[in-house]
Amino acid sequence: MPLVTLDGTEYAPRTHALLLHLRTAALDVKDPGARRLALITVLRVGQLCFDCRRVPPSPLVLSRMIRVVSQLVLDQMELYAAICRQYRWPGGLRRSLRVVQSDAEDLADRLVSARVDPVSLILTSPPYPGVHVLYHRWQVYGRKETALPYHLLQLNDGSFESHYTFGSRKKPDALYFDKLAAVFASLRRVTTRSTVVAQVVGFSDPESHLPRFRQAMQSAGFDEVMNPDSPDDVIARIVPHRRWYAELCAGQGGGHEFVLIHRPRRSGASGHGPGTDFGFCARGERGRRR
Repeated sequence: MPLVTLDGTEYAPRTHALLLHLRTAALDVKDPGARRLALITVLRVGQLCFDCRRVPPSPLVLSRMIRVVSQLVLDQMELYAAICRQYRWPGGLRRSLRVVQSDAEDLADRLVSARVDPVSLILTSPPYPGVHVLYHRWQVYGRKETALPYHLLQLNDGSFESHYTFGSRKKPDALYFDKLAAVFASLRRVTTRSTVVAQVVGFSDPESHLPRFRQAMQSAGFDEVMNPDSPDDVIARIVPHRRWYAELCAGQGGGHEFVLIHRPRRSGASGHGPGTDFGFCARGERGRRR
């Protein structure tokens, strides 16, 4: 059974058939938790073999990859379990943890209705405005898109790219910053004065987008916190493991990620955070004010 991309091209049929066989074996696992873990393992192996590879994967490559990834998953699960056992969880671990799945704009309402205590940390990496990132597709040869990840999980994907990215990457100014401000204005209801908001984000045009991102956070009621150990106005790094087509546009500024730290604004504060005149500089791993 060949893998068929959205334009009808067949790709690595034997390797694709082996991947589907692994998916079937994962679905046959009786324990629900173990079955989910097996499916996630198959999904990761499929991504490593098919997404943006320069050459078609062979069945031998896939068989080697499943052994490596499976062992890594088992090792990490044992480490996670060991860390969890180091703490005392009132009522048990399962009762102490709660996972809420929701659209970001509805998350605050879900938390309030669930009577969750105010949060102490919001840790997130929001969509990167104007940067080409496919969250719902893999790309064969880095070009042709395939919905294979959804087929492996037996899920239907009825959303377009803009559903995952706060709007179109071609017109990030149209919706992105308004949605960002709306999401965090809503989340402010479940924060306290000591809540920390930590974000890792990148931009296709840092000169333009970073000041607007900061402005959106200010309008949502958050002030930026500078790193007291750094003389710079923002912490940045070069993005690792970039796609080949991203390297072709490296001069456009999308090759850096920024770490931004915010806290909810105190009553009566002016709301003018630092760094609004930030100028992007690609010399090294930090951005500096010009």
